[in-house]
Amino acid sequence: MVRLEQNLGRPLPFSLRTFWKCLFKMGFVQKAIKNETHIREKESVILQRHRYLQLLLRYRREERLFYWQDESWINKNLTEPKEWVLPGEVEGTCPPSGKGARSILCGVGSDVTGWLPDSFLIFRGSKSSKSSDYHSEINSDVFLDWIEKKVIPKLPNRAVLVIDRASYHLVRTPESTPAPCNATKNVLLKWLHDKDIVDPLFFNEVGEMMSDDEILERPSNGGVSLAQLQDICNTHRPEPVYLIHSLLSQAKRDLKLLILPVHHPELNPIESMWARLKSYAYRNNTTFSLPALEQHVRDEYERVTPSDWSEIMQNIKDNIESKYIKRMDEFEQHDTVILEDETTEDEDSELEIES
Repeated sequence: MVRLEQNLGRPLPFSLRTFWKCLFKMGFVQKAIKNETHIREKESVILQRHRYLQLLLRYRREERLFYWQDESWINKNLTEPKEWVLPGEVEGTCPPSGKGARSILCGVGSDVTGWLPDSFLIFRGSKSSKSSDYHSEINSDVFLDWIEKKVIPKLPNRAVLVIDRASYHLVRTPESTPAPCNATKNVLLKWLHDKDIVDPLFFNEVGEMMSDDEILERPSNGGVSLAQLQDICNTHRPEPVYLIHSLLSQAKRDLKLLILPVHHPELNPIESMWARLKSYAYRNNTTFSLPALEQHVRDEYERVTPSDWSEIMQNIKDNIESKYIKRMDEFEQHDTVILEDETTEDEDSELEIES
């Protein structure tokens, strides 16, 4: 009622009760509002998903083997939220307060061969006793070292490594690193000099190249403004080349890299594997010892079979991928255009490499 008055810009000429009676006569009924969150997807996310699905289907037609990678975590003091007890009995499990120290899990697996042999990694981050997110405890150095020494040597020829868009996964090479955002004029000018980029704005009225001091001068005194330097840097923004690209290329095998769209963990079968490993570990977490909890994870890790992976992957294909592929087909039938310039720095990257 209030919204109607706001849209019309004046009070309605009838009461709220009269308005309700009219709605009932027209066939409207009142229903409880469901507590659901509806998120409108950004067009850049839709574009990422379409690119991902197109490459995924192409690699499947080429009969390539997919290996899915991800990280997770376990906390020392976590247990199952409920347990069976008789009335009047004291609870059997009394965990210490807080979450306790934390270990990070890194794994790679396939729906055909199961876990990648000798590639499972469990380590304790420097912030394991704090409440920070586990993503802050694994950095690009740890990730790339693990990928180089434990994962790539075990990948078979014509394999596809699937990763998500965590920032430490997609670290750029120094040559493809763009100018930093919100940088000063000095920093932007140094970046342009390092790239050997010269712009017409760097020349004065008589056609002579200005010195750095003259360029950094105020625009009112003939210098170049910060906004102009930012535009120049954006114009010469290099194409992204990630360090993981270089590692895969150095293997000198036919390896492909496929990057999941942002906010789509449901497309990665290893997420279900983490849920299984952590659920088993927490059910058996009675001593609240981190080494013992890690051993429970390893025990369940060994019990996972290729058929378990295959079952999860088939469920993703039937219930998730098929839904997104149908949306993609409908999207293309309506000839909807997605603007490339709406993607962000981490969203406009290529999803594959040619080795």
